[in-house]
Amino acid sequence: MKRDLQRICRLILLPLAILWVLTACLPTSEYPVLVNGAPVMDPALAGAWEGIMDDDSDPVILYFIKADQDREDTYPGGLDLIMINEPNNEQGPEDWAALYALSARIGDNKFLSIEYRSDNGEEITGTERGFHLFIYEITKEDQLIVRGVDEDFLSDLVENQKVTGTISENKWFSEVRITAPSLELVVFLQSVDMESLFTRTLGPFTRHNP
Repeated sequence: MKRDLQRICRLILLPLAILWVLTACLPTSEYPVLVNGAPVMDPALAGAWEGIMDDDSDPVILYFIKADQDREDTYPGGLDLIMINEPNNEQGPEDWAALYALSARIGDNKFLSIEYRSDNGEEITGTERGFHLFIYEITKEDQLIVRGVDEDFLSDLVENQKVTGTISENKWFSEVRITAPSLELVVFLQSVDMESLFTRTLGPFTRHNP
């Protein structure tokens, strides 16, 4: 029932079905995952990737673009991420969103902290603004696979004080927000079961050649 309500709220809250992973229904983090205080630039991410989020979504293209190093930003050194829905629509792209991605590596795992910044040019504010945490890999076949956080599993961890965070109950769903600083996040991710935390598979995405 809880997951059904979460799916409904995703459709109501955002016009972009492709952004079901970036709604208030899913966990956010106040801080990104950073090792030694700085992101790790992964050149393999740069460029365009095409695929679908899940079986129910339309095609999308993800553009990872190296950000201008001279521009002012709270977390410099990341990648701008432009997400376009239905890129092959004859009447033009259906919708688009601007995000910001910071990558980090902990052991053999690669992480993305993605901040949802604007939807069709409208700035995102409030509890929807924050970092969404993902683990990713680029396969030998040059496909990008991304996995998002399981909100139920994370809720249990927050309730049991395994990681600092808050759970806000709303009428239709609960909002989970990690408030742990980046250093605590790294320690937490070193101790948690990755397979249980990151269960929402997105993609695979293949490199897009215009």
